[in-house]
Amino acid sequence: MPLSLLGCILLALMLGWALYLLYEMRRRRELLRETEVSCPPSPRHSGEIDVDRSLLFRPTASEGETPYWLVFDTETFDLIPDEDPTEGYDDRPIALSWQLLDEHGVMLLEESYLLTRTEHLSPEATALHGVTDEDLRMRARTPRDVYQLFLRDLSRVQVIVAHHLSFHRGILATDMQREGLGVEPLLSARSLCTMEWGRGLGFKRSASGQALYPRLTELFGQLYFARPSLSVRYTSKTLRDVRLCAAVLRRHPLLAAPEQ
Repeated sequence: MPLSLLGCILLALMLGWALYLLYEMRRRRELLRETEVSCPPSPRHSGEIDVDRSLLFRPTASEGETPYWLVFDTETFDLIPDEDPTEGYDDRPIALSWQLLDEHGVMLLEESYLLTRTEHLSPEATALHGVTDEDLRMRARTPRDVYQLFLRDLSRVQVIVAHHLSFHRGILATDMQREGLGVEPLLSARSLCTMEWGRGLGFKRSASGQALYPRLTELFGQLYFARPSLSVRYTSKTLRDVRLCAAVLRRHPLLAAPEQ
């Protein structure tokens, strides 16, 4: 075969390959453009949510629905560290909040109270709860009155829910006994702890790989936005926690079949 003919064949092959590459590059750009038009990127979450303003925390059921869940949270007189939650600290509640939800997790009622105490709160406790001595003097109700309201609503539901349930139920029962009230309904009620459930999800782990208990804000951030570090704004910590806990409950598989 003459060299000139061979050169023409090679040139034709190279030109054909170059045209093919240009065609593929143009086709790829068109496909990417179509994808961008039909599937715009999701807006990024700001990394912060306000429990007092977001509609996510205040879904309300129609009148006449039957309460099924009671979600509650307490705040204590002293700032109690996680590693030693009882010894040497005043664990009397100074605030109690709860929500009644229907069987689908929709809120029917929300209650929140400060409890009368005569002693001075520590600066550390005030910094955490946002509750001052003046708040307890001016806005608080007697523990007995609040506990009677709580027990009334407790009698209407099937399951109680809290984050770190054993802690909140324990300090509440102890103080109810101080007030001369029966605690059997609280201690014997069917219950669900969102902290225990959150540990079972396994998204928070130690350096060795052991599953850890998530904070309530971490569990909420993970379930709703896949962001355990989500920042949460609030004015009342006990209301913040009861609203977050109720929102977490709405992501629990039991909501689909509450009787099981």
